[in-house]
Amino acid sequence: PETMFFGREAEVKTLVEKAGVADYAIIGNRKIGKTSLLKRAWARLAASGQIKPLMVDCQTVRDAAGFFAAFQAQTGIKLPSATPEGFTAALKDLRQDTPLVLMMDEVDALLTDEQAHGEPLAAAWRALAQAGVCRFVFCGSTGLARRLDDPHSVFFNFPQPMPLGYLGPETARLVLTQPLETLGIILEDEEKLLSEAWALTSGHPYFIQYLGRGLVDAANRRKER
Repeated sequence: PETMFFGREAEVKTLVEKAGVADYAIIGNRKIGKTSLLKRAWARLAASGQIKPLMVDCQTVRDAAGFFAAFQAQTGIKLPSATPEGFTAALKDLRQDTPLVLMMDEVDALLTDEQAHGEPLAAAWRALAQAGVCRFVFCGSTGLARRLDDPHSVFFNFPQPMPLGYLGPETARLVLTQPLETLGIILEDEEKLLSEAWALTSGHPYFIQYLGRGLVDAANRRKER
């Protein structure tokens, strides 16, 4: 929920304020918080009513056909044909007076297939962005990063890179302590524990959450808060 989201406010603000006018590529390693960031930005855009955000989870998508199937299933938008041309036509019909933003998570495998086939779908994405029909936010890791740096790729000079790193000490502290506070769990020797938590996790959000879950389990075993 909104009240439990920490650490990516600058990135969320950029994605929300620039929606409809810029394209972004969120790049980071596994479990660094890419999907959480994407969902938070999507929720804020949906709540604003000024942008129509669409989201497609491409984790199991391996080719263009899989993308078209996932797009239709997850957005409820019917394509006239499962082709880049059909996709383009559907988004042009949908555009109307409300700007569109398509957010795609875990695109690396799809981009690998695109590269092997001349990037016809990626070319359609870029053309839609340049025409102002739809803006795009891609989420991925090394595969997406390589496309951005490849001068022969459609992605070169297309989305702006938004790399995600580890959390800073203060934000990491909030990620650990705020959920525990909502559960009524009090940390003994809090400063020492938080210092050790930082040393163990280096600010990696997944490891911080893993540690927090362990503390909850420990409190439950002790039957106290």
